[in-house]
Amino acid sequence: MPDAWMLRNDGKLLPVPFHPFGGKDTDDYELELANLLFLYKDSNDPLICTTYINLAREWLLDSGLLTRADVESYPFDTSDPYCAALQTFLAAEADNILSSDSEDPDVALLLWDLTTDLNQLYCRARYGGKTNTTEGCTDLYFRLSSAAFDWLRVISSAVRGILQQKPETQTVTICRDKETSGTDAPVKDSRGHVYDKMPLQDFLDLEPEINAGRISLLPKVRPSSRSQEEAYDLLRSGMPVSRIRRSTQMDAVAFRDFLNSLRNEEVERTAVSGADLSSFPATASGHLPLETAGR
Repeated sequence: MPDAWMLRNDGKLLPVPFHPFGGKDTDDYELELANLLFLYKDSNDPLICTTYINLAREWLLDSGLLTRADVESYPFDTSDPYCAALQTFLAAEADNILSSDSEDPDVALLLWDLTTDLNQLYCRARYGGKTNTTEGCTDLYFRLSSAAFDWLRVISSAVRGILQQKPETQTVTICRDKETSGTDAPVKDSRGHVYDKMPLQDFLDLEPEINAGRISLLPKVRPSSRSQEEAYDLLRSGMPVSRIRRSTQMDAVAFRDFLNSLRNEEVERTAVSGADLSSFPATASGHLPLETAGR
């Protein structure tokens, strides 16, 4: 039974051996492709799939891997299940990938598109620990790496799904993902509830308000231009970043800066540091009482 999942923004829980990451080591093209293969296999977006194939083609050519035999003899780190899966995929698809039509791609930009989509379209969930599963731990964690998407309703539904597999769950934590946000602090919602090892029943008691949209994890923002406003609305809808960037025709650097500014603002306004936690009124439930929320 899995302990780790990638939670897609449409609510689907996808079990994984461990969480794939993009952008951790931009100098390791092979590792990037291995982690992004998860996105390619799960996505039904033609742009994401075409972008991945273009990147795979460039890596094969750069590495001098021109046949299936070349791929099979290449020293992939097969102890990593994502690298092993990449070798199997490339060996099977090498001829099709190499024969695909592609202009010379901007590899750095396309890698950013896909790694950002991996962080935008999925939330990393784990039972038994924040980043590693610890025997006897009954905590359920959700790590947010996106910007401008409200995960609360999706997470609420996922908790119900995970409970069918992990009925012994005792607490729920929603926190930022340190790899993308620079902090793994828990977050608070628009009513002031802090999701830091919140007792399971307290979390379930919030479901009516969550499902009615009366509680949000997103701070209110005011984009400064029409293109930013369009991009923000599309981000909130859950559209892939690679498609939003093209749809709004925003300059790549401007779009990247805008997305980073949204993420930084979310972290600043919703992430709760240890010092802040210690200043909150203590309650049996481990989060702000409703009557003091937002003070």
